Amino acid sequence: MTGRKTYSVIVLVSLALGWLAFKPPMQTPQARAGAVPPAPLTDEQRAVLDRARNEYIGVQQLNAGRPEVHLNLGLLHARRGEFDKAEAAYRTACRLQPGYTAAYV
Repeated sequence: MTGRKTYSVIVLVSLALGWLAFKPPMQTPQARAGAVPPAPLTDEQRAVLDRARNEYIGVQQLNAGRPEVHLNLGLLHARRGEFDKAEAAYRTACRLQPGYTAAYV
């Protein structure tokens, strides 16, 4: 694989693994219908997801001068309930490019 293609694969795998660790909101149609929630992750699965998440954050920080990076990190932190970190990331995105409306939404 070329370096660029490898980088893209790493990012996509990291994103996919990272999002698997999140719980769906309790008000989803499945939750209201009484669907059985997914089984909790094993310690090994949690460790793999943590490594992937940390790798994703590291890859994002390679382009720390771009507001999109901080928006992505803000979304990640917000989804994990880390609201102070999310707010800091959103504010950084706004500071880097005040006209970047996605960071304000």
